[in-house]
Amino acid sequence: MKYLFWVASAIVLVLSGIVLRAQEPSANATSSDALPQTLPFAPMETAAAKPSVNLAQHSEVACSSNDLCNATMNFGEKVRYFAHQAFGTGAFVAPLFTAGADIGKPPAHYPRQWRQGPLAFGRLYGDALAFQTAEQTGRFLTGAALHEDPRYSPSTNHNPLARTMHALVFTILDRSDSARTTFALSNFVGAASAGFIGNAYLPHGYNNSSHAITRTGIAFGSFAITNVATEFSPELRRMGRRLHLPKFIVSRQPKE
Repeated sequence: MKYLFWVASAIVLVLSGIVLRAQEPSANATSSDALPQTLPFAPMETAAAKPSVNLAQHSEVACSSNDLCNATMNFGEKVRYFAHQAFGTGAFVAPLFTAGADIGKPPAHYPRQWRQGPLAFGRLYGDALAFQTAEQTGRFLTGAALHEDPRYSPSTNHNPLARTMHALVFTILDRSDSARTTFALSNFVGAASAGFIGNAYLPHGYNNSSHAITRTGIAFGSFAITNVATEFSPELRRMGRRLHLPKFIVSRQPKE
């Protein structure tokens, strides 16, 4: 398991290069309104007479405060975005489900104070919350220092498989403040922060590098899952409304 994260990352990186090359426009293309199919954030070589592509106009998801808009986020806006992600209502609710699953079936070699009773649940909840907060903090600090845009850029393709591939590639290659494709170092740092934070407090036998690397892989995988969920958020929102889920789970669509 300790090498699974690195193997998975390498596979996704190779696939990302294939997808990026597949989206390059043909040299013989003559249409002036040609758009990339799965990676709207990838730079394109266009003739001087061709108009620039407006991402907000062609995005499948309406632009909201957390979506990718035309304007570049300044540092203050990135701080507010980070605060919303790390300290919003959902950030405190999600660890409850993680802790609930762990208390129902805790790791076999956890000591009793981590396995039974309200205090055990509190420890597990605190672990899940620390994992999540370290993940978001690592991403924010790295992204702010390297001028990465923290927002997800949705695909312009209507094909579900192409949209899924776009979301997975975005885990490795995201968008910079200057609207260029860049290596998503913030995701790797965020995953490592979440993976190794537990070494400071987890029980003996679980506070070592081997388990930290496994937790890092889990964190990185969660980024890919989150990207896919965000990509299909319009469909998920409609489903959530039909199921009458709480508003903090099903956000309202901004008016166009």
